[in-house]
Amino acid sequence: RVSRRSPGPRISRIEGPRARNMVGGEADHPAEQPVNVLIAGPTSYVGRRLLLRLQQENRIGLRVLTRDARRIRQDLRPQTEVVEGDPYDRTVLRQAVRGIDVAYYPIQFVSLERGFAVRSREFAHNFRDSCIEAGVNRIIHLGLPGAQAFHDSSSRTQPIILLDNSEILNACPERIQTISLCPGIIIGPGSVFYEMTINLVKKLPVLFLPRWTQTEVKVLALSDV
Repeated sequence: RVSRRSPGPRISRIEGPRARNMVGGEADHPAEQPVNVLIAGPTSYVGRRLLLRLQQENRIGLRVLTRDARRIRQDLRPQTEVVEGDPYDRTVLRQAVRGIDVAYYPIQFVSLERGFAVRSREFAHNFRDSCIEAGVNRIIHLGLPGAQAFHDSSSRTQPIILLDNSEILNACPERIQTISLCPGIIIGPGSVFYEMTINLVKKLPVLFLPRWTQTEVKVLALSDV
């Protein structure tokens, strides 16, 4: 549920720390307490499908953090909370993780935007620290095996940046648990890799390539992710 527009960060309902299922006080059966989950970046390829999947779970109190809720409004259920604002704003980030048990870190591997590597690493630090301050139990991160940040400020061409912030998110194991999954290339209808391959096969059913282009890559179906 998206709140009315107002200056600054916007948030729908917040039930307080841990948002426990309170019926006349503490819940009688702790095992039945809902798990409060945050999806940061629900507009991404995997994030949108994760949103649809978790909204099917009755025991999950779901919240999403997004810049523009209009992009996912058609996918939202009434009980899903929305924090709309700039994720690089620490105030917005703190509101998003308040009362959360499990936080899904945004999923974005590749960017052509200059300065993306620096901002992405800064956000990873802020996201981890905000989760620790709010008492979040676990961060779940979908990483990329062997990914690095390439940035040459002297280059006249825009660099392609492959980035994985697992090291930053895992830097405080004594304060918060972080699970980093590294599936490799994710394939499924709508993904960049899938659509590129389909388009290439349709236009060039036979393609002659030098031997050095043969490379083994790890792939994982979207449904398995």
